[in-house]
Parts: sequence; structure tokens; C-alpha cells
Amino acid sequence: MLSFENVMFQEGMLSMETPTAHASLALLLAQAERYATSRLDEVLRATGLTVDQYRVLLQLMDGRGLSMTEVAEQAVLAPATLTRVVDRLSQLNLLHRRPAPVDRRRALLFMSHRGEPLLRQVINEEESIKEELEGRLGVVDFNHLIDTLGTLVATQTASPTSR
Repeated sequence: MLSFENVMFQEGMLSMETPTAHASLALLLAQAERYATSRLDEVLRATGLTVDQYRVLLQLMDGRGLSMTEVAEQAVLAPATLTRVVDRLSQLNLLHRRPAPVDRRRALLFMSHRGEPLLRQVINEEESIKEELEGRLGVVDFNHLIDTLGTLVATQTASPTSR
């Protein structure tokens, strides 16, 4: 059975000996997220990006352009944080804003041509983190983890009562 105990405890980030760690799904997910983002942050430091900036660029990868509201929701960022992140990415020429075709008062965000190779580089580096985790958990448990988290997110976003 899949267990974060092996991964998290080895990193000194979680002690499964405490009753709270066993009982709190939110705590366990938060600690797993901390582990993943700390590993990702190591990769991002070399590029000059932050985790939040990376999350934003990931949302813009398909080139279709998204509103600030859509990016904030999908990147799991507060609107004020997103504004700062977008301003910084714009200063770095990694994204740009365009007026929305239907309502020109709204802006859509697009990744710049300069942002694309940087994002690809980070995605490739992130693959090594996934491979490391897969090695620690085993292929079956790793794939189960990814599938389960995907299902959790999909059912949460599909549910009208999720907010």
C-alpha cells in the first residue's frame, strides 16, 4: 500500500508517530506538497524562477491565453500573489498580456517565446524529481499516487459544492 511515511520520514519532514499526522489528511497533503515544492525549488533556483512563477507558466503552456482569474484558480494562487507574480514574469519578458477579444477590458495572459524554452528546461528537470520519487515508492505506488491525486483534483473541480 502507498505510504508517504517512507518518503517523508526519510527527509525528516514528517513524523508518522504523532496521532495528528495519521488523522489529518490536510496535514499529510500539506507536508507532501512541502516536500515536492522544496525539491522543485532546488531546480528552479538555477533558472531564477520561483515555484509560483513556474505554476503560472505551466498554465500558459498551451498558448490559448487565460484570464487572471483562470490562472489564479489553476495555479492555486491568491489574486494578490498572482498579480505580483505576473508583473515579475512580465518584467522578465516571460509572459505578456493581450486584451481579450470579446471584452477588451479584460486581459489574457500568454507565455512569451522567451518563456517557452525556460519552461521546457524546468519540466525536464522536474522529470528527474518524479523519477526519484518513483524509485522510492515503486512504479505501481507512484502511478497510483499520481492517478489518485488526479482523481481528487478532478472531482474537486467538477463539484459545484467544492467552493
